[in-house]
Amino acid sequence: MKIYNLILLNFYFLQLFPLLFGMNPGEGPSGSQEPAKHRAFNHLKAQISSLLESVDMSPLQRINLEQQYGDYIKQYELYSTEYDNLGLYLNECRNGLKQNQNNPDYDTDKIQEEIEETERMLRALKHHQNTVLGNMQGFYNYVHITFVEGTTDQSHHGQGQPDQSHRGQGRRAGYRGSGSGI
Repeated sequence: MKIYNLILLNFYFLQLFPLLFGMNPGEGPSGSQEPAKHRAFNHLKAQISSLLESVDMSPLQRINLEQQYGDYIKQYELYSTEYDNLGLYLNECRNGLKQNQNNPDYDTDKIQEEIEETERMLRALKHHQNTVLGNMQGFYNYVHITFVEGTTDQSHHGQGQPDQSHRGQGRRAGYRGSGSGI
């Protein structure tokens, strides 16, 4: 059954391929049948999606990049706020322990346990913050590579390499003309 599905999927992709490039099967480029192309494209897309779902490979949902990055920022801000609040609480506990160190009615063991637990929570929050920062950096790299580097085809000079261009060498190279090219 899986081989049949793969053959069928291959067939659908072969039918879809010309539609992606603006050609109807068996014809050259055509601009007069736009609605028919869209219907055929949507029909094949639905067939491919259902076929992929039948082999437990459902198509991925589109990712809203702006929303995902905003979610990372909100998550980082929540961790930062919680980290700051726990830091203030830790300082209060330490100050209370220091002020009541000689007070026999003050339970220093309980406060010391509270300090240790708060420090553990702070380390965990810091780890979560670093994880979110790593996710944000990975997300930035993905967007940069996909949408910035993927769209440019420019050569780059190596770091520390002198520029090999003839521009800007005017007087150093002995050119003293007016720049008019005569």
